[in-house]
Amino acid sequence: MVTLLALAGGIFAADANSSLEDSLFAAEMSDPPAATDSVRASSAVAAQEPVRSGPGISGQVQTSSSSRIVRKDLPDQLDKYVGFYPAQEFETAGRLDLDAPLPDRSRAHMTLELDYLASTRTSTFAMREAFVDASLFDAVSIRAGKQVLQWSRCQLWTPADLVNVEAPRFQARLGAREGATGVRAHLPVGAQFNVYGFADLGGVSQPSDVAAVGRVEFTLPHTEVGLTWRHKDGERDVPALDFSTGLDRWQLAAEAAWLAPGTLMEIVTVPSRGQGLGGGSIGLAPVDRRAPQVSVSVSRPFDALGRTDRLRVGAEGFWNPEGESRNVFDDLDEVDFARPVLLGRDTLWSGPRPALRVFGGGYRPYQLNRWYVMGWASLADAFVSSGSLRASAIGNLDDGSWQGLVEWSWESLHGLTAAFSASVPFGSYPGEFTWTSDYATLRADLGVGF
Repeated sequence: MVTLLALAGGIFAADANSSLEDSLFAAEMSDPPAATDSVRASSAVAAQEPVRSGPGISGQVQTSSSSRIVRKDLPDQLDKYVGFYPAQEFETAGRLDLDAPLPDRSRAHMTLELDYLASTRTSTFAMREAFVDASLFDAVSIRAGKQVLQWSRCQLWTPADLVNVEAPRFQARLGAREGATGVRAHLPVGAQFNVYGFADLGGVSQPSDVAAVGRVEFTLPHTEVGLTWRHKDGERDVPALDFSTGLDRWQLAAEAAWLAPGTLMEIVTVPSRGQGLGGGSIGLAPVDRRAPQVSVSVSRPFDALGRTDRLRVGAEGFWNPEGESRNVFDDLDEVDFARPVLLGRDTLWSGPRPALRVFGGGYRPYQLNRWYVMGWASLADAFVSSGSLRASAIGNLDDGSWQGLVEWSWESLHGLTAAFSASVPFGSYPGEFTWTSDYATLRADLGVGF
């Protein structure tokens, strides 16, 4: 009934890039030793050839054991779907970061990941990131390959992020974040203005499939602003705005995007193909109109227990006007599906509407309905030095369901980590956060990095 999440840590090669470059070019800064003419000549040649630093290797191994305490009063219509999730899971994930600096201040980086699930005895391998960094004329920085971009300011809902393929999660999963494939260019213009461009190559089979994303970041007094624009042939352009500012000790961030038609999905009635109950059937179809999305985040540090800024409290809200306006789990009547829904090894041609939403490919976590809110509080040095205690809750204001999470984590000076967490859904049942019928999910973590 507890969780072991292990082996996290390691030095991230991307953060160490500047120090690697400094040591890389240290040989060029020193004078050749005074000796015979032949020694001077050989030393001068050596000084012109930068010393190659060896590749950097870091990583982490994590292991997690989680236990679900399941309630017994779940509706019969949801029984097969709730049973799809194991009540006990043991997971082990290993991550390897490879970083190779090159003599001309360029570098290559790769993040590999191996994951093992004990309940199904399956192993999966993934390449989360793999890119090359280069500089053109000491003015423009280029990054080509699979990469994660930091183009957002809010924590959970990031509508202005028009590139990344994996959204943030309320409770982080094991392993690294999935990267997007493309070429990014960065042109700094002075100290207060930056221009970015990204050619999104995901799913590209011909030149017209490439999506171009441009971004401008600039600073105003006490405020940072970002403007993003996405263009792709045959689709409507997508504009986005984000900013962050500070007032006294308060920090405020906000993001907004005007999504193109076809970005979101909705349930529609379609002619039945005779595979299920007969009569009409339902399916998922793209929303054929533009869809705005807005998120706002606010946070503030507080002095606590004799320490400055030891406690930090924050909240975040999300508005998604094209989402459902009611609790979709209220309707559990059996209906035909226009296309089969895969549930593990089973192929379903009928079921309740929520099953189509969740398992049919039309579900975005925390974007099912229109209004959401999240609140959190974090205490540093909780119980022991280098320990952190975080309590958070997320709520769907349209269906009244919530999920609470309490996490304690600790990391030693040598990379050993430990964590314990308890996740408890509450509120309206069944709802987005309560339909899986958990009373609680418990997890304990242990980790080591290298």
